[in-house]
Amino acid sequence: MGFDMDNIGKLLTVVIPTYNMEVFLPECLASVTAACVPDTLEVIVVNDGSTDGSLQIARQYETMRPDIVRVIDKENGNYGSCVNVGLSAATGKYFRILDADDCFDTSALLELLGKLKDCEAGLVVTLITEDIYQNGMKVDERRYPFDTVRKDFLYRTDEICLNDYVRHGEMRMHSMTYLTSVVRESGLCMPEGVCYTDNVYLFQPFAYTDSLIVYDICLYRYRIGREGQTMAPDRLKKNLRDISVVACHLLREFDGTPQDKHLKANQETLFQGCLGLLMGILRMQKGVAPDCRDLLDEIIRGLNKYGISHREFRKKWYFRLWKNTESSRVLNVVLAINGFVK
Repeated sequence: MGFDMDNIGKLLTVVIPTYNMEVFLPECLASVTAACVPDTLEVIVVNDGSTDGSLQIARQYETMRPDIVRVIDKENGNYGSCVNVGLSAATGKYFRILDADDCFDTSALLELLGKLKDCEAGLVVTLITEDIYQNGMKVDERRYPFDTVRKDFLYRTDEICLNDYVRHGEMRMHSMTYLTSVVRESGLCMPEGVCYTDNVYLFQPFAYTDSLIVYDICLYRYRIGREGQTMAPDRLKKNLRDISVVACHLLREFDGTPQDKHLKANQETLFQGCLGLLMGILRMQKGVAPDCRDLLDEIIRGLNKYGISHREFRKKWYFRLWKNTESSRVLNVVLAINGFVK
């Protein structure tokens, strides 16, 4: 997997999907455009039809660092469409996503760029820091050290069993940097118009990755507690269809990749985060809307086909009933009865 810097010139492409993020975008862009950041970085800001000042802010940073920043302005199409557009424009050896309300640790970014010069791993995993906010003020932070793996060690993906190492959600979109060629070979095309598509980026290219390496670099700073965040309880409850669309997409990918037992076990580990989110959102419902029923039935059929489970299936009798009957209509009845979802 050679890389010719003379032909491409960029070590890393970072795509920043942006919709009405004028409050947070300056901090995000400042973290990747400081004077110390070399031009081996490519930052593609995809403005998703923002109605606030996000586009103007992005243009300012494009003017300040034209060697690094490129802005793409498009009509609104939601998060997945931004990643799709950014991927089509990417020229870097490696590819990753940064949300506009989050940021990188700049010194960690410099360290990563240094390592990527000679790195040939299909997947590079870095560490995550969660910054916890209340009423706009940072009150705490959590770090995920991924201390179950050897750092700076090249693992073959056909030899490593992720379930033996992943304990606390260390492998998610925020930690994943893929070879751009791997992402393109996987045919990654995010579902558009729905939330939670970061699960697709986590899951789909992995089947095409022959190696991974974990660096002891705390790169990604993930903001928790922003008003309107898709992971906020009030938003989660409304997004059953979105997570169902994403889960169906992953199961179709699962079905379409080689029927290798080791790969399937690793894919199941990566799928658990999406499945856990689906189960959590389901517990908030008092019924299943008609536009979700076919999706949920497809999900259960896929899970049963491959024997994929989740602790909620064993813990809650109404989920066991749904799984055994393979019918969302049964689920709808029991969720509609008050008290069962408490």
